[in-house]
Amino acid sequence: MEVFDDDPRMRSDRREIRPLFLVDVISTEQLGIVRFAGELDSSTVARAEGRAREALERMTAQRLVIDMSEVTFCDSSGLTVLLRLNLAARAAGREVVIYRPRPQVRRIIEITDLQAVLTIED
Repeated sequence: MEVFDDDPRMRSDRREIRPLFLVDVISTEQLGIVRFAGELDSSTVARAEGRAREALERMTAQRLVIDMSEVTFCDSSGLTVLLRLNLAARAAGREVVIYRPRPQVRRIIEITDLQAVLTIED
């Protein structure tokens, strides 16, 4: 598990401490899994995309599962990363599955009509 403790959101000010963003990568012959946890937004997408692309490049499996079950927030930059990963996987002859997005994340996917392009599984 990779913890991004250099995330500026983890620095405390006098008002709040914001949560970490975590990325787990698991790869087997049958499946590649990237698990995101926390807020997938403009301050975390570069690291999230980088780790997911590394997993995509290294894996031998045909299916990359992006586990979104612990993503508490996703903005437009997070959606953009999901689309980029989907395009990169397809270009490599692989499939990307967005797995178990929370209701608030699923809602933003539906509002933007991205379920027409992304494969989502519960």
